[in-house]
Amino acid sequence: MTSDNPQPPAPLAARRRRRRRANGPRWRQIGVRFSTEEAELIWAAAQQRGLAVGAWMGEVLAQECAGETLRPSTWQEILDHLLAFRRDVVRARTNIDQLAKVVESSGQDDHWVRQLAEVTDRILGRNDDMANYVATQLGQQRSP
Repeated sequence: MTSDNPQPPAPLAARRRRRRRANGPRWRQIGVRFSTEEAELIWAAAQQRGLAVGAWMGEVLAQECAGETLRPSTWQEILDHLLAFRRDVVRARTNIDQLAKVVESSGQDDHWVRQLAEVTDRILGRNDDMANYVATQLGQQRSP
């Protein structure tokens, strides 16, 4: 999004959804202005949640004003993303293993494939460390 084009790209607009209605229709509006950088951050956050910008802003502000904490859902969202990322990296590691077999059987030097596998393994290790930390934080917030 730029200041010349304040609308999101078409694919984003097609995927946006409204948030659930609270206690009936919402008729009141509040106008707000943002810098270009702030607006881009807001668009990205709304896109990540799969909501229209107005729906996302309304959800966040309504929760904050109602005194509902956003932190547990934030930790849960982080954990969900880390676990999804892990699945993707494991798939990539499987492809690297298959590539290594092809390269080895061709008699070619496979040092670059081994290096790629090592880097992928380190990424998995760091991702697991982060997921364990987030899970610990999430567990602490859920305990009485």
